[in-house]
Amino acid sequence: MALYWARVRGHEKAAEELSLQGADVSFTDEKGQILLHWAVESASTQMVTWPLDKGAVIPARDSGGGTALHVAAEICDQEMMKLLNTLAIPRHDHETFFPLPLLASQVSSGCFKGEPG
Repeated sequence: MALYWARVRGHEKAAEELSLQGADVSFTDEKGQILLHWAVESASTQMVTWPLDKGAVIPARDSGGGTALHVAAEICDQEMMKLLNTLAIPRHDHETFFPLPLLASQVSSGCFKGEPG
């Protein structure tokens, strides 16, 4: 959790030191979410790529079965969805990784308003 707060508050040196000391980027909170899930909510590319560089995996699922990509779809962040999809190649879980039903429901509800991203 300290690693998360260091990153969120912009203390890159502290986060890096915590990582070097063995802080786990795959630490889960009470919902089963890892740093990557939280980073997606920040809408910061740097926040998202850092845990990936440290070993977090995009298909990591929370206790409800959601991935970081699900989080991006739920908050209608089209750019983050594209980034995660790009970074996920090659996919090991091709059938279930991309949340197509969630994406379809977001598009039909007007989340993306048909605008290209």
